[in-house]
Amino acid sequence: MRYPPEWTKDVPHGSKVDQFDRGRGELYIKMFCPYNLTDADTLDYVGGLFEASRGDPDVKAVLLDSPFDWLPDTEAEALSTRFGTLWDEFHATPPAVDGLRTLRELRSRQRPLPEGMEAALFDDASFDAIAYIDEGKCGKCASCRERQERAERRGI
Repeated sequence: MRYPPEWTKDVPHGSKVDQFDRGRGELYIKMFCPYNLTDADTLDYVGGLFEASRGDPDVKAVLLDSPFDWLPDTEAEALSTRFGTLWDEFHATPPAVDGLRTLRELRSRQRPLPEGMEAALFDDASFDAIAYIDEGKCGKCASCRERQERAERRGI
């Protein structure tokens, strides 16, 4: 697949996506709708993200902040705490799952992603998800400042 040069990184021909960096993790989290997850699905969601990112603390930070984007603060705090507890448990005892396969399967049960986005996220190692996700993040607008302040209050 072809992307604008600013969203493309050089990788050896035939490279596969073998882990989620912060960019892929953030894209996935933003496109996943964690409403009404069963306990088993929550375990798979957090365990899949942990395994796919190899426990990347930047992916954890995005995960813990994500409930505040769509839930009232009280509910968001509880869900964020649940995600954090599971993440920390997986840090002590890594999940025995294929994270990328688990995340793809969870995602397939929701509204489908555009075909190109799914391929970019899971299949195309040349897609620079960090550059894509960081485009437009200024750190100065109200939205960027609010996210940063929330993270600082929560110690992320």
